[in-house]
Amino acid sequence: MRSRVAFGLSMAFDFDYYLIDEVMSVGDAQFKRKCAEVFQEKLQKSNVVLVTHTMSEVEKLCDIVLLVRNGSIQVYDDVAEGIKAYNS
Repeated sequence: MRSRVAFGLSMAFDFDYYLIDEVMSVGDAQFKRKCAEVFQEKLQKSNVVLVTHTMSEVEKLCDIVLLVRNGSIQVYDDVAEGIKAYNS
């Protein structure tokens, strides 16, 4: 419940950047659907740093992929390539 309240509160304000950590993984189907709708609206005006293990979210929401492995960051300008690297 705390995650749902925090997400709802953060979406009530307009920011240049949002830091989102696995938010789509909490709540029931209706809440997830509503999150996705609000999130899409925010993406029109803002940037998002998204932490997730759900590659379908990465495909839908991301322009680039950053992978953190063994203390270093790998940058992929091609989302499909980043997902492939994550899955390997």
